[in-house]
Amino acid sequence: MSIQLTESVKKMLAETALKLKGAFKRRFQAQTVLELGHGYRLNKLG
Repeated sequence: MSIQLTESVKKMLAETALKLKGAFKRRFQAQTVLELGHGYRLNKLG
C-alpha cells in the first residue's frame, strides 16, 4: 500500500521538520515514519 501525499502536505511536513531541533525533530520524524510507513524518506524533509 502506498500513501500519496499532496504537495501542500509535503510542504507542511518539510517546513515543520526544518523548524524543529534536537529531540523534538527526532520525535517528529519518528512519528512521521510510523504514520506514513518505513518506505517514506524523511531526508526529503530536511
